[in-house]
Amino acid sequence: MAKKQVKTKKRIVLIYKPQGGSHKLKALLREEYFVEEKRPDGKFRRIPQNAGPYATQAEADEVARDYSRQHPDVEVRVVAEL
Repeated sequence: MAKKQVKTKKRIVLIYKPQGGSHKLKALLREEYFVEEKRPDGKFRRIPQNAGPYATQAEADEVARDYSRQHPDVEVRVVAEL
């Protein structure tokens, strides 16, 4: 029996663009934060694969910033899920 996929609401909070620069958006209360990277196929995937959720946006920002520094050619974003 196939497992049913559950859709959650997702909102982008912070984007680290390739080659530096970032764009920050307002956060809401009671959200969980995840870090995603843009893959070559144009889709975003969580990084590290089994990480998260982060309790605060600051934690997720720190992980995203570190990952962005290690991989300067990849777009990284922080996503908040309700």
